Amino acid sequence: MDVYQAPAQRNEPDPNSLRELVHGWERMRLRFNLILLPLGLIDLLLWSYQDWTQLVFLLPGALLFGIGANCCYFLGPLAELYARALLPEVTPRQLFYWAGVVFSLLIILLSGAFGFVFNELVL
Repeated sequence: MDVYQAPAQRNEPDPNSLRELVHGWERMRLRFNLILLPLGLIDLLLWSYQDWTQLVFLLPGALLFGIGANCCYFLGPLAELYARALLPEVTPRQLFYWAGVVFSLLIILLSGAFGFVFNELVL
């Protein structure tokens, strides 16, 4: 393999292409959802642990949260696109990805803590 050939001639993806950006982020989406899912289920249990009939009413909200989290996931590739335009020598994909994961986990944990306190105080 001649490393001095252009990426199109080597049949390798151009690391700066929009296609590579989208494919790179979409490959990480499943991992994002698998990280959030267990804590989301624990969150549901904390909200409904004293009255299991509430679980039926909480499921639509949990589904909307999952859809919202995946819509917010789009901010990662968007931020990387802007970062590439402003700082072409830096590719902060993993930084943006893990910042989004930590932010999403914090929202879930805060919601679970609020649900637990709510159930203790109200029910």
